[in-house]
Amino acid sequence: MSATACFDCGNVHPNAHTSLKERDAALARVALLEDRISEAVTEIAKEREHQDAKWGGAEHDDAHSPSDWRGYIIPRLKQESLKGSTPPRRVLVEAAALIVAWIESIDRLAREEDA
Repeated sequence: MSATACFDCGNVHPNAHTSLKERDAALARVALLEDRISEAVTEIAKEREHQDAKWGGAEHDDAHSPSDWRGYIIPRLKQESLKGSTPPRRVLVEAAALIVAWIESIDRLAREEDA
């Protein structure tokens, strides 16, 4: 098996792009993935803002126990599986925003402990 230098960097490595066409195809796949991720992450961030406005933000979130968080998230995910009137994607965005809120709370509380 012969090694071919990468079109981009000139080095030999397992993911070498050996032609401009191959490199452009890989870049197009990455761009498409970034667009998909960006759209979903943007929606989750907007939902986080909505939740903070509705419930009070960090101070409110940091008062919840792990049991509380599970009690908010798991029913949302079960709702998605029941195929209720809310579109499944919307339910997942709401659940993802709750998960992000929990992660943010864990991080804030850890920083407080370290201080």
